Amino acid sequence: MKKRVLGFVLTAAMTVVLAGCGQASSASATEKAAEPVKEETAQAENKTEDAAGSGEVRKIRIASSSSAVPFSYYDENGNKTGYEIEVIKLVDEALPQYEFEYYDGEQEAIYTGLSTGKYDIALTNAYYTTKRAENYEIPENPIGASPAGLIVSKENADITSLEAAATAGLKPAPYLAGDGNTYQYQKYNEEHPDNQLELSYTSDENAFSNAIVAVAEGRYGCHLTPVSRWTTVIEPEDGALHEYYDKLSYTPVISISTFPIIAKGETQLTQDISEVLGQLKEDGTLEKIATEFYGFNPFDLNSTLTEG
Repeated sequence: MKKRVLGFVLTAAMTVVLAGCGQASSASATEKAAEPVKEETAQAENKTEDAAGSGEVRKIRIASSSSAVPFSYYDENGNKTGYEIEVIKLVDEALPQYEFEYYDGEQEAIYTGLSTGKYDIALTNAYYTTKRAENYEIPENPIGASPAGLIVSKENADITSLEAAATAGLKPAPYLAGDGNTYQYQKYNEEHPDNQLELSYTSDENAFSNAIVAVAEGRYGCHLTPVSRWTTVIEPEDGALHEYYDKLSYTPVISISTFPIIAKGETQLTQDISEVLGQLKEDGTLEKIATEFYGFNPFDLNSTLTEG
């Protein structure tokens, strides 16, 4: 399974993405956030007709990144796509009382907009966290399962799990304090009291880049990170950290449930979306779409971790 992800979408020009715990950077957010992304379909027109006589169709503003492969990005034809985008389009089709509009934005701007009423939904490959549940609405059913993988040096390529990393004495590179990915380490340590990983934290905003360099140079032993960081920052030739690609090995080891984050007070909208997501999971649609965008089924790696 090593490095078998998203080769077919990496031909598009992508910028640095930090999307594992809902952290994503969008190169074109400033230019595109003010206006909705146009969808060349008859879906929106049909919705108005379908809802005739049953009340006005409500427009729902959805903000996401423009370059977060494989969750939300533009393909080579300039169409917005990605795992979360394609799933939310199906949700839209199933809810005639709503019409979804799509906007581009950067991580901080998206959540500011969600809090101020500019947007109704944020799609940022977001994990469930207690803090998010306090500030926003989160559906009961997830939208996806986001793979996270273990980065080690080429010399340690046979180490493909957290347990193996701990047994080998590999020390994880420091994480930015508050990064949702640290919960995966913490959960592992809770479940393996006799085979611990030594965690450390930093306030450096460049923690991810520093971690990659540190593992490549042998100063630290491993780093657990979302698949999007590997596939957009390290693996592609134009990736910001591609110079370290030949020195590193990446293996998906776990998937964490991800959710659309919805504006506080939108309880009915949240319930409606959750019901559709549950149906899409039950009938196998989510797994099918995920396999298309990841090259494997990340739900096979899914865990019950919910905190981030």
